[in-house]
Amino acid sequence: MTFSGIMFLFGGLAIAGPLLAHLLARPRYRRVPFAMMRFLKLGETESQSRRRLRNLLVLLIRCAIILLVAALFARPAILLAGRQEPPRPVFYLGLDNSMSMAYGDHLDKLRAAAAEAINRAPDKAVFHFYCLASGTAYRDLSKNEALAQLKDVTVSGCTAEMAPFLAALHGAKGKEHEHDIVTAWMASDFTPAMTAILDEDTQPVYVDSFDYEVIGAEKVSNAAVVDAAAQGVGSERLSLAVAVANYGLEDQHRTLAAKVEGRDVVTAQVDLAPGLRRVFRLDVPTSAVADAYAAVEIALDGQDPLAEDDAYYLGLALPARDSQHVLVTSLNVREGFLVKTALEAFARNSVFDDLTVRHILHRDFDTHMLDAASAVVLTSLPARIAECADALRAFAMGGGTIIFFTPPDADAVGFQQLAEAGVAAAVPGTWHTGPVSIASNSGAILAGDLLNPDGSVIRALDNYRIESLPLAGYYDCGTEPGAERLWVLSNGVGFLHYLPIGKGATILVNTSADDSLGPLLKSPAAVAFCRYLLGEKEGVHELTFLCGESASLPATSVELAAAPGRQAAWVVTPNGTEVQATAAGSRLTAPAATSPGWLRSLARPLRYAGINVPEGETDMVPASNARIVRLLDQVFRQKSLSGLQEAAVAGNQATRPLWREMAWAAIALLLVEAFLANRLKR
Repeated sequence: MTFSGIMFLFGGLAIAGPLLAHLLARPRYRRVPFAMMRFLKLGETESQSRRRLRNLLVLLIRCAIILLVAALFARPAILLAGRQEPPRPVFYLGLDNSMSMAYGDHLDKLRAAAAEAINRAPDKAVFHFYCLASGTAYRDLSKNEALAQLKDVTVSGCTAEMAPFLAALHGAKGKEHEHDIVTAWMASDFTPAMTAILDEDTQPVYVDSFDYEVIGAEKVSNAAVVDAAAQGVGSERLSLAVAVANYGLEDQHRTLAAKVEGRDVVTAQVDLAPGLRRVFRLDVPTSAVADAYAAVEIALDGQDPLAEDDAYYLGLALPARDSQHVLVTSLNVREGFLVKTALEAFARNSVFDDLTVRHILHRDFDTHMLDAASAVVLTSLPARIAECADALRAFAMGGGTIIFFTPPDADAVGFQQLAEAGVAAAVPGTWHTGPVSIASNSGAILAGDLLNPDGSVIRALDNYRIESLPLAGYYDCGTEPGAERLWVLSNGVGFLHYLPIGKGATILVNTSADDSLGPLLKSPAAVAFCRYLLGEKEGVHELTFLCGESASLPATSVELAAAPGRQAAWVVTPNGTEVQATAAGSRLTAPAATSPGWLRSLARPLRYAGINVPEGETDMVPASNARIVRLLDQVFRQKSLSGLQEAAVAGNQATRPLWREMAWAAIALLLVEAFLANRLKR
């Protein structure tokens, strides 16, 4: 007989309780001489003997009940005949195939180390191995199958994930495999990206044994282009900000080049000490990116042992390079000063060297000025606005943007005349005085915003916390047919009303352009707010994604009309495979790519999206052996030697539990004990 919880047997010591109670409860007799009682002596002796026997029997039954309960908690079982098969050895292999394993011969070392671990295992062992970056899993393999499958392990650009591997180990000791001898084995270079994953608050897994292999080089040398972004485009240059990091232990002296169609168009010298990250500015001539969509590859010259992170792929959607002119008209200089200042700051700081701002007063405004403008800002309405309504509508139809602000004494009649002419997005009604703010959930309302679909300006506005800016009041604005409320106030009233007209649009802002109704255009958010109002015509849109992310390309009207919401167009992935993309909204969405390179459309115009390695994934600075051991010890817990011996015994012997029999015996004894105790009372 065996017990799974042998420590519970010590509970049997509780029988001392009934024994002590029995001894203390024995009656104490005192002899008292009494006449004529000698004739009852024989009957008295017989009655006391029966009572002592029943008392002893009750005591034994109570002790037996306590012993049975203790044995039940110890989970007793009897050993049957030996099993025909020994316990099954099962090996779980976690292989780190992230991009850092493309360094030099690390991948070959990984395969060789895994092959050696497989060869050391018993011939009847079962193997499951998990590729931590690509998410590929191979299960229930024999030794020969596992060795053959190692050849298919390749490097992935995705970030390694430990969760599937650890989840498999958590379930390794299921009901059908409780006697398996489970061994976990892991191979990695244990770079900062991997140690950060191991350092997460992870529930430990318990295995029978664990081993690992560190794949590394004595002295690593690696530089990477980790990020790139377009700062803006002008008439002569496209300005890029490029981040380069030294992910090794040696100084780096390299040349950074921006390539268009395989040609170096601009270069910069890179000198970085180990562990440093620096941003470089590259000005690409606009003559090199003449199309609406451009593919710019930013690469380091020469080669270090990890070439895959030497290039960054930056897909761009470029705006038309017509000069942008914004006309601001106001009642007086003060009324238009803040919006003019914010627009000029935007023009200076965004590298749009062909954006100009002109400020005039209402008395000098003439509709002929609209011919040279791409956007017009009216901080209030001129006295003769009705005469300008048709010219303003024609301006918007041709692609212009008209922005109306509402001063404290907004001209409701003038706005009504504009609405009748189809120019106003909303008409200010009743004025309400009192503190109000922009709704705090504007970020959610602006998802898929008409003026800023990619969300870049919206994120900037969120950083400035515009919802915390107080406004002195608001107008109840009636939204015109065809117009939309893009933003709302905290009380649900519309703040920004948008009306598309032809190729352009009109916007009504439910606050003043000066600080009379609130500090919006006097706050740090003013530049970003003006950039938002001008729309995305001025912006360069980046088409870059990380390995493992779902990537998308702008869709043409033909592609959207062909099959909305279904697979509508073919695209080419970074590994050269042609796949179908799904049209949704204004985008073509393709399946996630796992290697860096270009995702491009097959149909013209050719559109490019860059697929890149996540930043930090190829940081090759190794962790110390002590740190590796500490991290692995907190994730993988090994059973003791006695636990392994118990598992081996359990594996070779079949058992049958006895808890049912003991439970029924305890119940029967409880009934007998109750009967006898009742008889003793008589």
